[in-house]
Amino acid sequence: MIRRAAAVALFALAAPSACALAADVRPVSEYSSAGRVPFEAKMSLPDGPVRPGIFLPGVRVTIRNTSDTALVLRGARWDYRPEERTWRDRLPGRIDPNSDGSFLIDTSAKDLLSDRAFERALLRPGEEIELLLPLSPQIFGRHDLVVKYGLLGPGWEADTVLEELIPPKSPGKIKIGFYPADSVPAGKRGRFAVYAPTAEPGKPDPFAVYDAVIGFEFPFDKPPKEQELVPIARKAGIDLLNESWWAFYRQPLDAWIFVRDDGRASALHAGVYELLPRMDVSVPEELCQEGRAASLEIGGEKADLPCGEVWEALERALQKDAFVARRKSA
Repeated sequence: MIRRAAAVALFALAAPSACALAADVRPVSEYSSAGRVPFEAKMSLPDGPVRPGIFLPGVRVTIRNTSDTALVLRGARWDYRPEERTWRDRLPGRIDPNSDGSFLIDTSAKDLLSDRAFERALLRPGEEIELLLPLSPQIFGRHDLVVKYGLLGPGWEADTVLEELIPPKSPGKIKIGFYPADSVPAGKRGRFAVYAPTAEPGKPDPFAVYDAVIGFEFPFDKPPKEQELVPIARKAGIDLLNESWWAFYRQPLDAWIFVRDDGRASALHAGVYELLPRMDVSVPEELCQEGRAASLEIGGEKADLPCGEVWEALERALQKDAFVARRKSA
């Protein structure tokens, strides 16, 4: 749910972590290609130690629209990770329009796709959205949140309908209502919106899309030089303090995986130093999540691998001098 900043509940694009959260972390720097950044961002970390290379699945970022017009998101990712969301897309279901511009979408018609595109993050002035953005903090401690956004022009309210949360009269709500933006209270905002100038699927945005870079410092529980990561990397011939390597620990694999920006990779697997096939920086985080590997392209072959088969697949790819892509393409 999207709500005004004064409200407590927030709309999350992904299910938040069940663990408790530490205090909010404010950014240390911000930049926008448009000049002023028209939003505020803050980060919340899961309660517990923060160490370089250790995956943090429960990192949440809140973005609040501080401009005097509506804002739409077109991207939100950490500096080394790919964009993982589609911010404007058609939805499954049949649309039943009304004469006043409002409509209902019948979600029981799952074999149909809507004839218009829905905005997944349209924020009215003062509204905020919470995003789940996991990452593995690196030893340098600083990561940039890269946000792409657009600002809607004057009169946007007349072109916008918003999902309104209405308690279903029976289990399994079938129809979802969308109503003019000025008639939907902040406390009843749902997840989606339709903005008429972007409602045609596949049509380019009619507004400028800007880039913002928001810098955050990660509060490690120990200074990085005191972390065991530095001597571990040294065993693999890597000087993390003076060379540009990314480090990731994957507990199900019992492996530290090190990747350079150029894709060169190596690992300490069960205490043994091994070369790995070339890979994108974010690939190690996709290995053995929730007991299985992500959808990857290994050696040019698309694969959905059980966790127990990951290392064997990497060894086969190494023999072929193959590149491991970030994730399997659709």
